[in-house]
Amino acid sequence: MTRAQLTVAETILIHGGAGGVGTLAVQLCEAMGARVLTTARRSNHAFVRSLGADEVIDHTSEDYVSAVRS
Repeated sequence: MTRAQLTVAETILIHGGAGGVGTLAVQLCEAMGARVLTTARRSNHAFVRSLGADEVIDHTSEDYVSAVRS
């Protein structure tokens, strides 16, 4: 968290939010007060939202670069 210098109200994109490291990253960033965007398969969207993700992008069918820009 200190290396990224993430602060309250900043936005972060976490790839693979439903994976082992991703689940921890989503929870830590949410706890810090960041806006959390993550990528995950559609079947995992409810799960990563329950961890604190604000927005979830289906990396198998969406262009995450375009989704983040909007």
